[in-house]
Formats: sequence, structure tokens, C-alpha cells
Amino acid sequence: MKVRIPWHFVRLMEFSGEPTDWKRGPQPPEARPLGATRDIASFGFDVRYPDMSGLSTPALQRDYDGRPFKVNPWMGVSITSGDLYRPGALAARAIVVRKQKSYPTYFQVASDIDAMEKYVVQSTNPRTGKPARLDFGNSDVYLAFDRSGQVSAIIECSNTEIGRQLCSQAFVLEPHASVFVEVRYGRDMLPKWQDIQRRTGALLLGFRID
Repeated sequence: MKVRIPWHFVRLMEFSGEPTDWKRGPQPPEARPLGATRDIASFGFDVRYPDMSGLSTPALQRDYDGRPFKVNPWMGVSITSGDLYRPGALAARAIVVRKQKSYPTYFQVASDIDAMEKYVVQSTNPRTGKPARLDFGNSDVYLAFDRSGQVSAIIECSNTEIGRQLCSQAFVLEPHASVFVEVRYGRDMLPKWQDIQRRTGALLLGFRID
């Protein structure tokens, strides 16, 4: 898929088979390894929900810089593609959670989010006496599935009692493109996960050119 990406949607871009020096930028064509392609391996950007505006103007930059810490509409987006893309990564993660193959073990509970299964760590931290799901790294996990039963989204949300509770939503752009997408936002935006996925996917596919 050929793309043309506006400059404000590109941050820390790297290409398949081409090591990048982040201080100097991508290597010039003559310095690239033999056989290297210009397939995008990864990049990231910040975008405001729901208008999906990037940091394209001084006004938007000021809005981003002045955003409240706990509740704000800005999301971080990163993509993985090219030689870093791993088909089946979503399905593998879902199997680990649903079949209780991870440590700590996740158990399914009643979901508070439409169209998603919810899994939480239900044990207790013996040192603090508090639920283990409050420990760093023991996020609540939400899974969504399409009509064929294939996982279509995985969302992991922190339960931190200090600072902003963050969610990380992962999905792929198949069959349109071999791209793994991660979107990070505050837990207050979790009920809008379907619209977030739709708008983010449309934004990325909008970079396509003939």
C-alpha cells in the first residue's frame, strides 16, 4: 500500500531493513543496506479525538501542551508494519488471557463495556492486602470479536490509584493492510472504543494513494 503521510503525523519513523539513527534521521538511499526496502516498519503520532486533528498548527500544539493531565481528548497512536509486523499477534494474546495461561491468571467477569468481554486478575497482593489488579502491570483486559469469532480488538486498562488511568487499544487493519495499531487514551474514553477504532482506522487508510 503506497501512502502519503502529512508531516505532523510522523514521529520516529523507521523502515524495514534499515537501522535508524534517531539523532540524524533515516539513512540516505546510498547508505541503506543491500536489499533494503522503503516499507514502513513503525511510526507514531498524537491525535485529538473525535476530530482526529494532529499537531499541524500552533493552536493545536498549544491545545496539546495545555491539556489536563487526567481527562483530555488527545490520544497517542503507533503503528507496526513491514518486517516488524507479526500476523496473529492479537489472537495469541487473546488465547493467553481467555485460557488462563498467563501469570497472574485472568478470570472473566461481567463486562461494563458494550460488545466486549472483560478479564481481571482476582487474587490479592499478599504484601499490601489489596486486590492484585491494582498492581502495576495487572491491567484489566477487554476483548472484542468479529462475527466469525476472530479477535478484533484488545484493550488493556490500568487501575492505578495515582494519576491517569490509561488504556491501550490494539487492532489490525487487515484485510486492507498488514498494520498493527495501538491507540493510547484515558480510561474515561473507553466506552467510545468502537468509534475510536473506526476513526483511527479511517485516518490511517486515508493516507493511501494510488
